[in-house]
Amino acid sequence: MLSYFTILNNSPVADDFGHLTRVSNIPATQLWRLMTVQSPLFIRPIPFLQIWIFYKFFGMDWLPSHLVNVLMHAGAALAIFWLLKKIGAAALTAFLAAGLFLLTPLATEAVTWTAGRFDVWCLLFLILALGVYIIAIQKQSLLVFSGSMGLALIALFSKETAMILVVLLPALELLYIFYNSPHVVWKSVIRGPGFRQTIFRLFIFFIIFAAFIAMRYEVMGRMGNYRNAVFFGVPHIRTSARTLLTLWAPLDILEVSSRAIQALRIYTAIIFTVSVIVAITRWRHGSPGARRAFLFSCIFFFSSLLVVFQSAFITGLTNYLGDSRFFYIPAAGLYGIMVIGLLEFGWKKRFWQIGTILAIIILVPAFIWGINKNNQAWRYAASINERITDETYKLLPDPPANAIIYFDYIPKDWGGHILANGAKEALRLKYNRPALNIQYAFPLMVNPHGIPMLRINNTDNGYLFAFDWKTQRIIMIHLPKSAVAN
Repeated sequence: MLSYFTILNNSPVADDFGHLTRVSNIPATQLWRLMTVQSPLFIRPIPFLQIWIFYKFFGMDWLPSHLVNVLMHAGAALAIFWLLKKIGAAALTAFLAAGLFLLTPLATEAVTWTAGRFDVWCLLFLILALGVYIIAIQKQSLLVFSGSMGLALIALFSKETAMILVVLLPALELLYIFYNSPHVVWKSVIRGPGFRQTIFRLFIFFIIFAAFIAMRYEVMGRMGNYRNAVFFGVPHIRTSARTLLTLWAPLDILEVSSRAIQALRIYTAIIFTVSVIVAITRWRHGSPGARRAFLFSCIFFFSSLLVVFQSAFITGLTNYLGDSRFFYIPAAGLYGIMVIGLLEFGWKKRFWQIGTILAIIILVPAFIWGINKNNQAWRYAASINERITDETYKLLPDPPANAIIYFDYIPKDWGGHILANGAKEALRLKYNRPALNIQYAFPLMVNPHGIPMLRINNTDNGYLFAFDWKTQRIIMIHLPKSAVAN
């Protein structure tokens, strides 16, 4: 809470206004419309239900939404701690891995920008579903298994990344077969009642998953927006390298010096590399639970990374932190690998234990500092949105019914950060007039094809406002001719 305290009163940014606009007029009797409210490509009714409820109760007061996002991020970290312990990691190991995830600067886009709530919701319920599934394996309980399937559905309806359950659930079953006893005899495993339970659980899950996919196809008319994606595309080497380097030091270059980024990058990469080497070379020294936890963290990281393969390694993640929320879920596995390898497979001598714990703890103040630095850019983006809407409203509190409002030089982005490309929706919500005619005259924006929008030379029929970059204030340039005459 202290790390994210400075952004709790941030005003909405960009997509936030679009989400509010889409849910604001949905009556309680038509909540089924939340199934496709974001776009024809996504089915995420669970987070949109939260947006709908909060808008009905709090309107444009954004503190509750930020508060819930931060608390759910904390809940996801707590769930990671619980899951790693349940799989077999020691309490201290699970605590440090979850702590690094909790405080990673990589999370700021998903947590600070509430439009990234889909990743937070998905991860929280994904981890809970996995933990409850483990209890179902251990207790052979149909009731507990039903609970895990319910949580899995909530995760799937929060974001499509939860589809990695098709890999994670079979992986859990195999890990519990291999590491429940020192010597696994396949014949006895297959003939045993536990194996039949495994087949039953996975069969039921894949039926549920198939129904989910069929429903997506029915709603969207296709599997998703994958027609132009190259599934087995060769990654761009430079882009891939830049993305992976950014994962080691997810700091905003607009706020942090390149030297600080490089120092954190080297330090984190060394810790991760040593962790993997120690785990590989001392594999036999780890307990069955440690092996299970390490392998599961690896499977979790790589399976969730593959989901964002296109955006990660084709467009790339840079130190401007564009689309860093895509890596919010893989980060849960990344820090598990880093900590488990060092503490669970390393030497039990006090020198090694204390040294590795201190090496990990040193990252904590660096991460907290990184969160604050990264959030400065989001505070700036929120202030830009707030000034545009508030100052336009003050200059024109009651536009006529047929009014046309034009904007000149509205800023789109700053580095990799979204600024005011939600200005139209923001003003319509401010005026509470969904049909208000708002046009961009010559914004610093581009259309989906990357072509700059043409300047509108004649704005005599409407109110023309401009964003002054020096003062960062909205200025009224002129009124329509009819208003001047009156």
